[in-house]
Amino acid sequence: MPAASEIPSPCEVLTQLLAYGIEDKPAFFLGLEGNVAFEVDGDRSFVLRLGCPERPLEWGIDDTVGLRLSTDRAVIERLLHGQWDAQADLASGALRLEGELDLLQPLVQILTQGQSALELRTGQ
Repeated sequence: MPAASEIPSPCEVLTQLLAYGIEDKPAFFLGLEGNVAFEVDGDRSFVLRLGCPERPLEWGIDDTVGLRLSTDRAVIERLLHGQWDAQADLASGALRLEGELDLLQPLVQILTQGQSALELRTGQ
């Protein structure tokens, strides 16, 4: 069993899924524009830079984001385990969105692609 320090955080797993989605459909990714920030209480925060091949994922937050998602580790864990209820999390305030909501659709597509790519890689 890996040591606790070797177990990736939910944000690290999420960024890996996003990376798989980007790798799986690079033309789709490169055709996008905008930045999405993930601010996650109790974990790391990062920015997804849509259409930016040089640095598509970057730890930390800056002010150049079009959409800001603020949440906590529990929401990210539910998302990763396929138990996420976006409407419930939005209604309860566990997930807060600010900015360009039209960036949600490409974000979901990249996550879906990443999940599919992971399943192909692991045979699950």
